Amino acid sequence: MGTDDLHHKRKARQLSSLARERAKRAPYESVLIVCEGEKTEPAYFEAMRKDLRLSSANIRVTGDSGSAPIRVVNYGLEHHKNYDRVFCVFDKDRHGSYQPALDKLKGRSLPKIRAIVSAPCFEFWLLLHFEKTTRNFDTKGSGSICENVIAALRKPRLYPDYAKGHGDACSHLKDRLPQAMKNAREVLAHCEQSQSWETFTEVHLLVDYLQNLKK
Repeated sequence: MGTDDLHHKRKARQLSSLARERAKRAPYESVLIVCEGEKTEPAYFEAMRKDLRLSSANIRVTGDSGSAPIRVVNYGLEHHKNYDRVFCVFDKDRHGSYQPALDKLKGRSLPKIRAIVSAPCFEFWLLLHFEKTTRNFDTKGSGSICENVIAALRKPRLYPDYAKGHGDACSHLKDRLPQAMKNAREVLAHCEQSQSWETFTEVHLLVDYLQNLKK
């Protein structure tokens, strides 16, 4: 069998699968959540989808794009026509393609696609479940700034058992979610006022959207 035949058959299967998925969708918006991480962020949002009783036919969470922010955005742009909303979830950290990824979205008139950014990383959102802070976690080293956030998160009185890529942070922190939402809103407001964008998250915006999706 030739390469062209395999390509056409694969595409036909994808279209058939998409058609079945659309037929099963509930009467609210369909959403693609593209995450830079393969495990941590997808596990978090998939657990939230289940907790909110949102249909898996409407909400697709994927970590298949690769970890670079520009790859997350490219994946969202490639698949956006199949969904009502697309959220591209990625970190600032020390990613070289962070700003190009933001610029690529800003340069297009596609209001249904937006970035959900955390600086320095997703774990800052988890930290906000325990405390509000705008401290700069960048220690000027060459390693990941995110390791400093995780170290703060693992303090005995906070989340000592946290392990990146393991466990269910969404369920573990569920009772603290209202406090995290409040803290994240206040930190983002502080950044907007000071125009300092070293430490913040927009994850609460996506969480708020999902919580109100059926209303």
